[in-house]
Amino acid sequence: MREITSHHSNDVNKNLQIMEHDVTCYTVVADNVVKETIRFHSGNSTIPNGLTNEVLLAILIDRLEQFQASQMACEYNADALAMLKLADTSLKQRSLDRQRRGVEGTSKP
Repeated sequence: MREITSHHSNDVNKNLQIMEHDVTCYTVVADNVVKETIRFHSGNSTIPNGLTNEVLLAILIDRLEQFQASQMACEYNADALAMLKLADTSLKQRSLDRQRRGVEGTSKP
């Protein structure tokens, strides 16, 4: 198990501990209590057995779009939103490329 600390930008985030169990499972802990467990899709199946990166990006994009449509709008949120959308586009392009090559859902590069 490994602790991730790159989110420690303010007091709230410093009080949230992220533990990576392996590349498919992360837990978020506060005050020694598990607050969330995130399980990612794993294996060579097209049947979901966890979340994908694209699902988490969709949630973050939606959240920031709502912030930008409110009094929370700011340049920092706009920048983060643009970068998240770029990340989402890149992952979707990767998937399309893998589909074209017939390797989507496999461990082939």
